[in-house]
Amino acid sequence: MTTSPASAALDLTDVHAKLDRAEEHINDLSDEIDSFVNGESYGSFEARLNPIDESYSMIFRENKPLPVSRWGVLLGDACHNLRCALNYLLCALVPPGQVHCRHQFPISDTAHSWKSELGRKNGDMMLDFVDPAHVALIESVQPYQPHGVQRLSTLERFSNADKHRLIHAAASNLIDKPQIAFARVVPVAISDVSYPPPGEPVRDGTEVARFKGDMQLNLISAAFGPLRYPELIHAH
Repeated sequence: MTTSPASAALDLTDVHAKLDRAEEHINDLSDEIDSFVNGESYGSFEARLNPIDESYSMIFRENKPLPVSRWGVLLGDACHNLRCALNYLLCALVPPGQVHCRHQFPISDTAHSWKSELGRKNGDMMLDFVDPAHVALIESVQPYQPHGVQRLSTLERFSNADKHRLIHAAASNLIDKPQIAFARVVPVAISDVSYPPPGEPVRDGTEVARFKGDMQLNLISAAFGPLRYPELIHAH
């Protein structure tokens, strides 16, 4: 009884080594982000009156800069090892002694790209000598497929940018509408709240919300002169 190439046992030791290293980078990046955000205050908020419509803007103030380059390098390292793991996997599918410099795991966003990437160039193909069953499986996960793995496209984009063009930037983004509490000595009813769209980058001076506050009190200030109320604002 013979074993077909598609069912033969594969040595994936190097693939797992690259995946483990990528996981270490991802965990390091996650730990650094958590430590940065939950440690010494990253930022604070202040209220600013808009005299035109008597609304208030909640303004973010950055207390310390994001470690953009450091986090970008860690992300790039993770992407590099993940991309390597895919290429190592592809080479493991090639019979011993048949691997050449064009072998790599293809990632295609369109059917046309899939066909062109597999076209001959200098006599070599990305999937030379790979069993047709494995080729079909690789094609089934391509991002252009209805049930393909879309994150492969993101990985390819991030990996290429890190290798050839730039260190990935780090930025804080709004992921939800911030909760607001506003008081001028007494609690103030908040109305007409508006927010920037989710995913909006948050930098020093970014308006993260605009609202109006109504104390719902009829204060008589004539007997006491002009009144100034300390303003307290919280957000998370």
